[in-house]
Amino acid sequence: MLAHVAQCGTEIFLIRREEEPSERLYDETFTFVAASTLAIAGLALVASVVVEALAGPSTWLDAFRVMLIAVPLNALWAPAQARIERALRFRAMAALELGGDVVLSATSVGLTLAGAGLWGPVGGYLAWQAFRLAASYRLARFRPSVVLSRASAREIAGFGLSFSSASWIERGRELVNPLIVGPVLGPAAVGYVAVALRLGETLSFVTRATWRVSIVAFGRVQSDLGRVRRALEEGMVLQVLAGGAVLTAFSVVADDVVPVIFGERWTPALDVFPYVAAAYLVMARSPSTARCCTCSAGTVAWR
Repeated sequence: MLAHVAQCGTEIFLIRREEEPSERLYDETFTFVAASTLAIAGLALVASVVVEALAGPSTWLDAFRVMLIAVPLNALWAPAQARIERALRFRAMAALELGGDVVLSATSVGLTLAGAGLWGPVGGYLAWQAFRLAASYRLARFRPSVVLSRASAREIAGFGLSFSSASWIERGRELVNPLIVGPVLGPAAVGYVAVALRLGETLSFVTRATWRVSIVAFGRVQSDLGRVRRALEEGMVLQVLAGGAVLTAFSVVADDVVPVIFGERWTPALDVFPYVAAAYLVMARSPSTARCCTCSAGTVAWR
């Protein structure tokens, strides 16, 4: 979450531009993110010291402080990945994501089996983010320089605050499960809902993929609102058809698949899954594939 705040929507800022960003703008974006990550990580470190003074030492606080290293790692890939996506090199992006998952799983499991305990997942996460950062810069052939002007900083911050504020509110729904479901129905219900949500998110890969492609596509035709509107309408239909087919197919076999993969004790999650699937279909119908398009008359944001 801290990395999401620090990144401030800079990846989308670069991807949705109608004209190809200059090398200087990529460098300025890198510098802006570097400064914001240092500020966010520094504030979080100070907050952890205050919490420790009030509540006493904790292994979790130590792990949190180490995880702060991941804040710049998890945010500074933004300009490099924006460059890859603007070039429509989605095969490279797929290799990057898959490679990151392999590094995460192999490092976490390896360290945990070696007796690292809590530090196994922590080490795996840091290795994952380090791999993503290094691989994205290599694939993008991006060698950043530290440069920033007041005008560009104002533009990046202005877009980032408007885009990110909506994203932060949207991510607030993640608090519903632990803060509302937990106190009312207990920790077991939190686990069941979490599994159902993860299944819905995983099976909605079509929506996520089309969203990323559409940012680049809509950015290049954003001055023609007629084309954007037609593309949105067609995209929503395709997302519902493709996403609905995947969710429906899983629902048919879920009673047999979930007990085999997760165990019998997780079958209550299937009672929640239909509602989760319906929610993801509704989100697929919303025109979120063009979250931010800028036309010559001003900024038009579709949510």
